[in-house]
Amino acid sequence: MAEQLLAGIDPKYERRHGLVLVRYVSALAQAKEVPGAVAELTEAVGITGQHISVRLTDEIRQARARPNPWADTTHVRQLDETLRSRRLVRSCPA
Repeated sequence: MAEQLLAGIDPKYERRHGLVLVRYVSALAQAKEVPGAVAELTEAVGITGQHISVRLTDEIRQARARPNPWADTTHVRQLDETLRSRRLVRSCPA
């Protein structure tokens, strides 16, 4: 269902697309689809480089701040580095 919603968003509404991506990340994480969750969150991070959106940035920070048992995986460590390099977080949870 999330994929259909994402596909239905007009490309000119990137911020909306980013917000839906961040919400989709929670569902993927709950389903233990860590690589997919990280990929979607990374895509949302990319959108913040094109649009200044406090709401999107806050939602990305909140999504990453949620404790998870996969924090020490390669995928999540790469995401953390991306977040730090974009200055979206000072430090990421372990």
